[in-house]
Order: sequence, then structure tokens, then C-alpha cells
Amino acid sequence: MSDKLRTLQLEGAERRVRYDLSQTAPEPVRGRMPVVLLAASLLFAGIFAFRLVIDDPSALIANFYAVPIALVAAELGLRAGMAAAAVAVGLVFAWGAVRGVHVGVLGYVARAAVFVMVAGLVGHYSESRERDLASRRDSHREVALRAAELE
Repeated sequence: MSDKLRTLQLEGAERRVRYDLSQTAPEPVRGRMPVVLLAASLLFAGIFAFRLVIDDPSALIANFYAVPIALVAAELGLRAGMAAAAVAVGLVFAWGAVRGVHVGVLGYVARAAVFVMVAGLVGHYSESRERDLASRRDSHREVALRAAELE
């Protein structure tokens, strides 16, 4: 009889753990968003200003836009990284309009491809890492709850 009682207690504890895990509030997404957005904005502005000062259209200064794109994608995820890539493409077009320079379709597409790839790769990796950490937190919480229940 004690084995049956022990099995029922374990099953009840398992049901309570599953219920508690389903009721827990999700972890806050990210707390440093304003700082990251400010830093990325300053980097975009600085790179754009530097690009305006350099008079050589063949200098690949625009590739430095990959740094704020990666920063945003790493901290805020894939969608925010893609938005940062769109900002970078817009700045490349703005530079061309301000300086009266046209680098051709291939030049614009090549720059845009780099920005989208950086945003996609870093954003995907960041979101995968977050999912992995959340899964580990859930597993750790489940083990702790089971241990407490079994005591």
C-alpha cells in the first residue's frame, strides 16, 4: 500500500509542478532596450557623418553600419535587427542623395545584403540563445519544485 501511496504522491506532485510552470509569468524580454537604441542611434549618426566627410565613394565606410545592426539584433532580436538593417539601407540612400553619388544597383544591393545577413544571423542566434536560456530556467525551476515537493 505504501508503494501505491508513494506513486500517487509523486503523480500529484508532478501535476502541481506542471500547473505551476504553466502559470509562471514570462521572463522580461530585455531591460537594456533604451541604452541599446541610444547607442545604435549614435553609431548610425557617427558612421553617417564619417561617410559624408570621406569623399571617396569606393571606400566601404557603409559596412560599419553592421556594428549597430549587430548590436540591436543581439539585444533585441531578429525583427529589431531587420529594422536596423532597413535604417542602414536608408542611410546609404540618404548619403547618395546628399553627396550626389550613385553607386549603382549592384552597390546598393550588395550593401543591403550585408546588412540583412548580419541582422538575420545575429538576430536568429540571439533568439535561439534566449529560447535555450528560458528552457534551462524552466527545467531548473521544475527540478527545484520537484525536490521541494519530494522533501
